[in-house]
Amino acid sequence: ASGCDICVSSGDNGSSYYLAVSGVQSYTFSTSVRPLYITITKPNYIPYTAITGGSFSTAETWFGNLHLLGTVTFTGNGSLTILPGTQVLMDGYYSLGFYDNARLIAEGTSGSPILFTSTNGTSRKSWNRLYLRTSNNILKYCEVEYGDWAIHGYGNPSTGNVIENCIIHDNDQGIRIEKVNADINNCNIYNNRHNIVTINNPQVDIQGTRIYNGGRDGIYSYSGSLVRIYGSVIENNGIGGTSSRNGIYAGYNDVIYVGNASLYLRGKNTVRNNYSHEIYAAGGMAMVEILDNSIHDDDGYEVYNSSSSNPSIPS
Repeated sequence: ASGCDICVSSGDNGSSYYLAVSGVQSYTFSTSVRPLYITITKPNYIPYTAITGGSFSTAETWFGNLHLLGTVTFTGNGSLTILPGTQVLMDGYYSLGFYDNARLIAEGTSGSPILFTSTNGTSRKSWNRLYLRTSNNILKYCEVEYGDWAIHGYGNPSTGNVIENCIIHDNDQGIRIEKVNADINNCNIYNNRHNIVTINNPQVDIQGTRIYNGGRDGIYSYSGSLVRIYGSVIENNGIGGTSSRNGIYAGYNDVIYVGNASLYLRGKNTVRNNYSHEIYAAGGMAMVEILDNSIHDDDGYEVYNSSSSNPSIPS
């Protein structure tokens, strides 16, 4: 359509590149500078805003509907704040990544959640991931859909990460956490091939969260993770997998508390109707403790300790 205003600005507030043209139908420009903000406006039309791929080292604030035209990273102290109601629209198999001391602060509200989604399809792996290599990242009232490893925390280790009141669905892995301290509170996590994967984590606390309809395990843990689960519902997982298909899989050297029998902390979890077992303790696991939960279905074992060399499971 004719009569459009186009503004192109580099990520350093236009210092490296800036272009503005008015009343055009189309316009061609060329620059090697990245990243760029591109905005197209026209009276009585919803503005179009896009961000090219590239790396930010400054603090940025995003709002509105934003198309990502490539992978965007934040480094140094270049944190990103995303305002309530924002939609981050991935136009391809791209990531949003955070390194060094950068942080993601995505705090929506119950009435104005933040959406991370794809314009490239409505199937798993339509875009890549939110890649968190840092500490103190916050996602509250966010919906994350159609990604690969949708929320991927990988620390050195990292601490202070919070995922709260989020809806995470139809990804290959909903949440994958490695070498990270994280709190997952009051979330709905469903229809992912793996709903939650934890590997070699200092501590992951899962509270008040419903984890359901996953293709494989509801929670798959391995290699020395400490996972504490309270007040959550883990059900109907393993519906589309071909390998491990349990409610909770406790792997090598893991410590899993479904409640804490030693400290008499009640779990108040419901673990039910998962394809194989409700809780599966693999060979070499360090500890599983269970206290005050509802664990049941009509198939498999409710709690299965797979190796005679494993410690007993107090409950």
